[in-house]
Amino acid sequence: MKQTMLPIRDVLKLKSGNKFHARRTMVDGIKFPSRAQAARYVELRIEEEKGFIDSLNAHPMTHKLAVNGGLIGTYTPDFVYRHGVEWVTEDVKGGPVSRDVPLRLKLMEWCHGIKVQIVKMPDEKVGALLGFAAAEGRIDE
Repeated sequence: MKQTMLPIRDVLKLKSGNKFHARRTMVDGIKFPSRAQAARYVELRIEEEKGFIDSLNAHPMTHKLAVNGGLIGTYTPDFVYRHGVEWVTEDVKGGPVSRDVPLRLKLMEWCHGIKVQIVKMPDEKVGALLGFAAAEGRIDE
């Protein structure tokens, strides 16, 4: 049997998309890299509209993670908001947590004093929240 070699450009096309199959979603004109993040945004906006939280920011800023003057990496939280007098920083996960996440979250705490909460978004909740947002005309295609 004869083996054929694919050109490198065709090989690169085979591996496209997110490793966890996340689908980009836009809500209220904000692009989110996953449906889980978009759904959490909808949930947080509802809480903000009801007055439970305020000052909601999606992907507010990228933090440099440096140790002894050497840059280890960067981290951008998914959401930052104020709950009462306390600031909350969240990282949303719709699927499995990648290997580097625990290290990045520890570095955020050590380098910047920011403790990041991981929020898991089950598929059922994601679907319900995005359905609600679509009914209100908040999802942009």
